[in-house]
Amino acid sequence: MEGAQEAKQPHDSPVIRGLSKGEDGKYAETVVLWAIDKTKSPNAPDFSGKFNGQFVTGFINQRKDASKAPFITLSARTIDQGSGEPSYKQVATGNAMNQRSDDQEVYFDTILFNTEDGKVVQARVTKAMSAEMHKAIGFANEIVARPAKDADEKKVAAARP
Repeated sequence: MEGAQEAKQPHDSPVIRGLSKGEDGKYAETVVLWAIDKTKSPNAPDFSGKFNGQFVTGFINQRKDASKAPFITLSARTIDQGSGEPSYKQVATGNAMNQRSDDQEVYFDTILFNTEDGKVVQARVTKAMSAEMHKAIGFANEIVARPAKDADEKKVAAARP
């Protein structure tokens, strides 16, 4: 039983997760990222996981202008068709959502990833994310609790995978 408890440690859970509703009405994961422990290797990526079905690594990047928030880059491993050499291709950049143009409330838990084809993929941080990482990826404030869902929304949420 002790081994089962060890498997549920926070580092075993994703720190960023996003779902999207397909044309068939079913929900599918579009973003699942786990934090990488950088204490043993400070040059290691910050994240590893999947983005739109591709295995990716992710880094938190500081901007040249220190007054602007950091951003996340996600890269997928590719093979150069000419040389056969492995390389990495950036597939998305992500920014912490600290404000909204529609004056709706901001919960400081949403990351918007911009893909190379101009699409925006939304994801949220999970409870497994540390406060330090939350701040490091560019959130201006701590997470604000979202309002409770009504009964109908809970049934829909329960039906999601």
